[in-house]
Amino acid sequence: MENDIGQNILSGFGVYIDPPIWIGNIKDLSLNKGVIDGNGLLRDIIKVEFYQKYKNRVLLIQSDGYFVIESKNTEEAQKLLNEILSLFLFEDIKVYKITQTSISVTKIDCENKVLVSSSHIGDQTRFYYRRDRPVYDFFIRKPVVLTSIEIENIIKKAELITSNDDWGRYMRMLLKSYTELLYLENDCSFGASWKIIEYCIKWHFDIIGLHVKDYTVNKAIKKLNEHGFFSDNKADKLHCLRDKRNDSFHKGITPSRDIVAKSYKTSKQFLKQILL
Repeated sequence: MENDIGQNILSGFGVYIDPPIWIGNIKDLSLNKGVIDGNGLLRDIIKVEFYQKYKNRVLLIQSDGYFVIESKNTEEAQKLLNEILSLFLFEDIKVYKITQTSISVTKIDCENKVLVSSSHIGDQTRFYYRRDRPVYDFFIRKPVVLTSIEIENIIKKAELITSNDDWGRYMRMLLKSYTELLYLENDCSFGASWKIIEYCIKWHFDIIGLHVKDYTVNKAIKKLNEHGFFSDNKADKLHCLRDKRNDSFHKGITPSRDIVAKSYKTSKQFLKQILL
């Protein structure tokens, strides 16, 4: 990808992953002169843990969960980074979707594989300045710790799965559903997860080669159940969610948190079953 700010300097956008993660071997830190228990600053141990191409764009990740993607606009950067984060959900790692207001401008030195500069806005400023605090202050919050290899495997899966635009869109939708679930935005979370469920039911229906006059989700569930692709228990749960969906969409009844959580879990299970 061409850049317009120098031969070896690429424009990009960065964001801190929230909740916090740490990338690297934590055992190495604990052996490093007691750095976690001592007074050393977090900034002194942060380094680039991942530097590779993602969809022909440089992707740089630092130890403290700062993700930077080569891009010229926030919309593209947001899309690409949320694609990657959505795969964290398949590993049961808690992450929030990235918004355009949290993404900041960065510059990448592609020759030395380091950041040249970065700016931070909103809550991102708070995440940045934790670098000036002692190391133990970061780790006392018990961030998820991942190795560079684990990160690399997640990113490889993300690139493969989202090479299909439809699956990329529904993976980002899964991340949206999860984030809204955590924010107690029940209607938004349920709406996103149900769209995934509908799409996956139709995918199963088409891939198996079933046919029904005047297709509806209800008819598809029944047909898949009759042919043994959905168990009676699974079909009953899907019909229940469908009824709650109709109550929400047509009657304006906000679904309970329990229903929303079940819908998210079901949508995630469908995607994992199909994509992994």
